[in-house]
Amino acid sequence: MGRSSFMQYISRGAITDAVVAFRWVMLLGQAMAIATGALALAERGNLLLLLAILLLGHIPTLILALRPRLVSLNILRLEALFAYDLVHNALIVWLAGGIFNPFLLLMIVPVTSAAIICSLNATMRLMALATILVVALGLHAFFYLGAEMRTEALVTYIAMTAVAFILAISFASLIAFRLTRESRRLENAAGMLRSMLERERGVAALGAHAAATAHELGSPLSTIAVIAGELAKDTRLPKEVLNDLQDLRDETRRCRDILGDLARRGELPGPESQEQIPLHVTIDRAVHRVGERDRNKLDIHYYDQDREVDPQREHAPFLRDIPGVTLAFKAFVENALRFANKRVNIDCHWDDEKVTIAIRDDGPGFAKDIIDRLGEPFVKDQASMGFGLGIFTAHALLERAGANINYANRPGGAQVRITWGRDAMTQHPVSFVPDA
Repeated sequence: MGRSSFMQYISRGAITDAVVAFRWVMLLGQAMAIATGALALAERGNLLLLLAILLLGHIPTLILALRPRLVSLNILRLEALFAYDLVHNALIVWLAGGIFNPFLLLMIVPVTSAAIICSLNATMRLMALATILVVALGLHAFFYLGAEMRTEALVTYIAMTAVAFILAISFASLIAFRLTRESRRLENAAGMLRSMLERERGVAALGAHAAATAHELGSPLSTIAVIAGELAKDTRLPKEVLNDLQDLRDETRRCRDILGDLARRGELPGPESQEQIPLHVTIDRAVHRVGERDRNKLDIHYYDQDREVDPQREHAPFLRDIPGVTLAFKAFVENALRFANKRVNIDCHWDDEKVTIAIRDDGPGFAKDIIDRLGEPFVKDQASMGFGLGIFTAHALLERAGANINYANRPGGAQVRITWGRDAMTQHPVSFVPDA
């Protein structure tokens, strides 16, 4: 995690523009620091020297603004640039009143900028440098004062000012780093969600093409079957040939059955469909995407209120046919199978007001330190539909379809409870993923 940086996510041209913008703002702040030292703190003797240091220190700003292609900013160069800015700020503040100048706050700017753009390790090194510089300014103020001016109150003020600035730099930098990291994770998760939905749309389109092809192949297969049947009626043919013709008819019939099944699957509604399907059909689709060996661990039951029913014979709830819901169910089922010892129970309950689907396993349960964070993209570098980001994706897809998701541990394992209001099950899904 310490090696990740914002530069992995945006172009270097954008980084250069951001650095130039913040340096112009810092130039204004440094000018105000000099003015404060000259007017309020009576530090006028170093005015020309300060202006020279100010202008010379911003030569890199002019180069980046006017000739950005001359300098290619990578992580090391950015860290060096921010370290340079810290020393430059400290020098200006030192000559313009030292730690008594309130514009010492400018020391925060390079470190928080590094927290947003650079890695955590680079940020920590710059925080250490800023701390050393603030402590040096505090010690200079202490020894600069004559013995007669070193009152206990003033010494305490200098020490507390240095501590306050160090804490402000540390807190601001760490908060900026944390918020930036969470923003990257959410953007990564949203991008993954967009990719999955686009892939599902492609699969649906491919299914439609497969259905059309299946219909087209049906006619020649029927012709082959008829010809083979007519030839088989000729008893003069050798027995071996007759057996081959019978095999040909059997295989033709098998091909026709396969193509029929392919046609039925291909004619399923696409991702933008307004059609509604029974809940158990969605569950079956998700379950059939799981490996056959794992399917033997599943135990699925349907309940109308408290009465167990056969959903194919009883009036089961209907759900809008959304591919993302199937993906979400598959993710939760696979996650339960991954941690289950022997069994995974899927219990679907419904009444006049709501539908509840409980997925329970007999595994170790959710870890206590992550159960409150489930549904957030907090785990990196995992399979897309595994733990962490996979659970986030499934959670987001179901919320998009109007469901509420609850995670809990129960005696003997973990449980995911998915609940819909009966009206919400048939509403159009809410679009929450930003456009690419």
